[in-house]
Amino acid sequence: MNQEMGKAQEGMIARKLIDLTGQRFGKWLVLRRAANNKTDHPRWRCRCDCGREVIVIGASLRNGKSKGCHSCQAKGKNVKHGRTGFRLYHVWQTMIQRCENPNNQEYKNYGGRGISICFEWHDAATFFKWAMANGYGEDLTIDRINNDGNYEPNNCRFIIEAAQHRNTRRNRLVRIGNETKLLIEWAEISGISSDVLSYRIGAGWPESKLLKPVEGAGNV
Repeated sequence: MNQEMGKAQEGMIARKLIDLTGQRFGKWLVLRRAANNKTDHPRWRCRCDCGREVIVIGASLRNGKSKGCHSCQAKGKNVKHGRTGFRLYHVWQTMIQRCENPNNQEYKNYGGRGISICFEWHDAATFFKWAMANGYGEDLTIDRINNDGNYEPNNCRFIIEAAQHRNTRRNRLVRIGNETKLLIEWAEISGISSDVLSYRIGAGWPESKLLKPVEGAGNV
């Protein structure tokens, strides 16, 4: 008898489940049903307007507790920090986008290879406080000390942009003649952009022509 009642209750729960597929809740668009959580609450796979996909509990969608991914909700909460028009806000926003938005053109070099942002820095005000206490300046850019590490206080600093180029994993050592220097250093010495030098090396240009000045807009 108890077993029959249990099955009846399960049937009632199943009938009460409302299909949320295709519905919008704040920045969320519900894509499809996901597996229930450990306490058997229904969950749904959702896509935020920023492009990030996350599994969300249905109750959190319906009661308005969850209106978008964590970073987008944090941005919404921090509009009152008064820095939306400042360069530091742009630094913070760019960091979030390239780590968490698959549609961002730099995502493949950051979030796409596992680089993440610590929980505390999803709050703009917290990030601003750390930045101002750790040498932020209008002519500086944020840099990860360990280029394979995450954005977090013990792995970040503010440096001049040229120094950051030396720390990028896309930089490399290049030997020309009897000297070996970083690609960015050859670019600084020759006055030729690192992109042009990289192209020339990849195209198999001889060493004698690698540092040849660019003669026209259409030539490399």
